[in-house]
Amino acid sequence: MAQSVFRGGPFTGRHMLMVMIAFFGVVISVNLTLAFLASKSWTGLVVKNSYVASQNFEKERALQAAQIARGWKIGANVDDGFLTVTLKDGDGKAVERATVTAALTGVMYDRDDQIVELPPLSSGGYGRQVKLHAGEWVAKLAVDAEGTEPWQGSIRFSVPQGEVGTD
Repeated sequence: MAQSVFRGGPFTGRHMLMVMIAFFGVVISVNLTLAFLASKSWTGLVVKNSYVASQNFEKERALQAAQIARGWKIGANVDDGFLTVTLKDGDGKAVERATVTAALTGVMYDRDDQIVELPPLSSGGYGRQVKLHAGEWVAKLAVDAEGTEPWQGSIRFSVPQGEVGTD
């Protein structure tokens, strides 16, 4: 019979039970910890109903191609919690006198997503103070400019660590 390394006695069923409880206790606690951490991050949900989204795919693709053909360029910057968006048309001219709405979506976390209206700035472009956590963000812009068809586009930008604005 095998000898125990702890007391010099035999390895019994009680010892095996303790080994099994310790092993599965570690496995279960690790799984619970990872499940808890996963529930606090991105849900992975891209669209609410994938079937409905698939039915509109071709229409959305044609709309996206038309948007790209217009040649508009966008830029986004966050400085001390102030989001600034610049818009230029296909000729490189600044887009002025437009209504700009931005749907701000965090890449890793969706709990702080928000939709904001960006008023025009005296220095050019559009912007406002926003509350964003540090990390990567996507701004989906809807622009309704005078004399043109509505335009939609998106841009990815990052908020540096420690740069959180106020509402």
